[in-house]
Amino acid sequence: MKSHLIIDFADDDAQIAGFVAAATRRLDGYSGILGRCLLTQGWEINLRIWPKCSFRLPFPDVTGVEVEYADADGQNQNIPESQFELVEGAQGTELVLRDGFSGPALSQSVELPIKLTITAGYGAAADVPSPIRVAVMMLAAHWYENRADGAGGSEMPFGVSALIAPYRLVGL
Repeated sequence: MKSHLIIDFADDDAQIAGFVAAATRRLDGYSGILGRCLLTQGWEINLRIWPKCSFRLPFPDVTGVEVEYADADGQNQNIPESQFELVEGAQGTELVLRDGFSGPALSQSVELPIKLTITAGYGAAADVPSPIRVAVMMLAAHWYENRADGAGGSEMPFGVSALIAPYRLVGL
């Protein structure tokens, strides 16, 4: 990052690290503009009822899902992976229930008896596609270089927008 900024002093290291973290947060996760997880992350989704046949997960690049529910007696149970599959599509990952899946009875005393624990993301930082890593660096540099005027406004610099466009999850 410092070579990109062409600086060779340590005075601003903490501030630069803060801009890198902020740029990453701007792109990453559920509220990030990419709509996807960059590094491997775990998320939990709670449901009230069984979906009819599928459930769209909030992220693409889902590498694993555990489906747990509170049964009619209030005991936690797991749905075997053989009962569902993950299907990657244009709008992200869908958890598709296999033909013949009949949602077991759920606890009436638990408000959200179904819990989906999902793992999503590219993996480690080195696994994040290079254009996204460069975009984070460019955005952090833009904020660093324009910090006197409120971090350059709310507009995304064009180069950053161009780099992330192919990775942005946009609803159809």
